[in-house]
Amino acid sequence: MNKPKLFKNENVNVNNNLEYTTLKNIEDNDNEVEEVLNSIFNSFNSIYNTKVEIVLEDRIIYTKIISRTRNNVMTISKEIIPIKDIISITKK
Repeated sequence: MNKPKLFKNENVNVNNNLEYTTLKNIEDNDNEVEEVLNSIFNSFNSIYNTKVEIVLEDRIIYTKIISRTRNNVMTISKEIIPIKDIISITKK
């Protein structure tokens, strides 16, 4: 006896866990960038004396940060970098 085709599931997506993991890592990375930026701007030292390494998708920048808005960071060379584009930032 043949079973009806109603019970057959052909649309199964197995890779949905990979997407969740990737999104979670991006959110964690954003929190780390925010923590470093907050530590730079909340310190008692002058922000102009803090050297940083900013890793973007296509390059690495060694500079000093002079200003910050909600969405952007300005470097001492007057380059504006969107915070969402920063992969990582470390003090040097």
